[in-house]
Amino acid sequence: MKIEAFTIKNYRSIKELKIENLNPVNVFFGKNNVGKSNILRGLHLAFFCLKSDEMFLPDTMFYNRNIDKPIEITVELFLGEEFYDTEKVSNALREGIGKIYSAIAYKESIFRDTEKEVKQFIEESESFKPLKRIGLKMHLDYNEETTDIGVSVEDFESDYRFDYGKYRFVYEKLKRSIMEKVNDELDRFIDYFSSEVSRLGLDREEVLPAFRLYRVPFGSRDGLQIGEYVERLKKYLKNIKEPDKRREALSLVEQYEDLLPESGGLLIEPFSTTFSIVKHQLFQSQKPLTKFISGFNLRI
Repeated sequence: MKIEAFTIKNYRSIKELKIENLNPVNVFFGKNNVGKSNILRGLHLAFFCLKSDEMFLPDTMFYNRNIDKPIEITVELFLGEEFYDTEKVSNALREGIGKIYSAIAYKESIFRDTEKEVKQFIEESESFKPLKRIGLKMHLDYNEETTDIGVSVEDFESDYRFDYGKYRFVYEKLKRSIMEKVNDELDRFIDYFSSEVSRLGLDREEVLPAFRLYRVPFGSRDGLQIGEYVERLKKYLKNIKEPDKRREALSLVEQYEDLLPESGGLLIEPFSTTFSIVKHQLFQSQKPLTKFISGFNLRI
């Protein structure tokens, strides 16, 4: 993390100073007692205000200033890889959105009535930009009776203004809709299969229990248990003596496997993955910056 630019107003001998395009190493030349050290003092004060809620400020900090105006110090920071790898995050988001489009193409019927929510979710995901630059603003108003210190962290690339609440609402709505649609398809198939069981002369007590498992709520479903029942069902159906009935029965099971609730999980997965990336990085960017700012060692 490095300082890219800063502005100091009404601090000691500095009336207003703005310096931009700073390099990793910067040297200030000038005669003695012209205010070079006040630049470092001002930057130190800004970071110290952010790190400490209780401060003792000696009167010397306020020499040669306009007492009718507050001290204002703004620092523009560029966050390096120690914050997080922004390129990696951007690539992961693009990959997640690509998988969303693949899921939609794979099961258009599931997303038929949710085009608006899907579009909104994708747009919100694309609008999120990993935090790279922030601004630290320090406002300090001081007199003999009171000291009013205000410190704020501002985002320069809309990350802190990202509406996470709306984003989460759209995601939860999509997740519910996908599972409801998958379960609706399964309901229709179970009704169809029940009628086919009688036509094929199969034992309903042997066949239907495996199909009833699909109604376990999503998230707590035991996929292994379902798989075991399906395998048991296949063994039963393979014992059907009439080849045509056997093939037809096994074909029904294959249709069922295509509609298994796990397919709903596969459809939700790209949304969940993308949502998790945004959620994690957004919360990372909102952590207190003191752990990162502590790396600065400003010497006067």
